[in-house]
Amino acid sequence: ISELPAGLVFVMVDDDEIARIWAENLITACRGDVERSQILGASYEEALDVPQRLHALSEELGSQQRIVGIFDQNMNYDEGDVLGTDLCSRLRRDYAWEGVLFIQSANDSESDAAAYRRAGADGSFGKEIGSMKRAMTQLGCAISTRARS
Repeated sequence: ISELPAGLVFVMVDDDEIARIWAENLITACRGDVERSQILGASYEEALDVPQRLHALSEELGSQQRIVGIFDQNMNYDEGDVLGTDLCSRLRRDYAWEGVLFIQSANDSESDAAAYRRAGADGSFGKEIGSMKRAMTQLGCAISTRARS
């Protein structure tokens, strides 16, 4: 936990309600900015709007560096599917996003992780029980790496 600076703003997106509850716990465990952090994904429109929301939030904060995006890879809605990798790609391409982006997915093999990185994610972690400590460690490493670059 000491590797994570306090006050990070998290934007977490998942179509699953239980995963959104897990997100609340992660934000608290990471000493994140609970007031500004956003947990999204209850609707298709909300998930699609994530790049614009992150951009607006970075304008409000004056920095992308305090924002951590964590996106479910496979979000399924009646209107269609939203991929976390598509959100990463859009942020990196359309907004020259320099903040930390992660994919959270049940598909967490090495080949999956490589595909997530190619799409612009800094890393990924699974959805298994006990994944919070692993997530926090990986987030800390990614934040340190981005801060040095």
